[in-house]
Amino acid sequence: MAPATTHKSTVRGALAQPLRPPSPTYLPGRVCRAEGCRTSLSVYNPTDTCAIHEERRPFHQHSGWGREAKDAPRRPMEERDVLREWIRGLEGSVSTR
Repeated sequence: MAPATTHKSTVRGALAQPLRPPSPTYLPGRVCRAEGCRTSLSVYNPTDTCAIHEERRPFHQHSGWGREAKDAPRRPMEERDVLREWIRGLEGSVSTR
């Protein structure tokens, strides 16, 4: 009879590492400061605005493979941006005959 554990069935892995520090949190119950917006902010959101009313800011995407990374949007897309992109997509597909 073969032994219970053989070289091929040995479990391998990495040693346990210390846990990362927890993400910072902010006061619960905060609301977006934009006039008329009543969006509740996440306790993990460090700003005082929701994603829709967030100010534009540069976003640098780093590529680990040495390629030129494409630049991401500077702010989340708003409803008018989504509509504009949708219309651009239809421009070549609609026939006016």
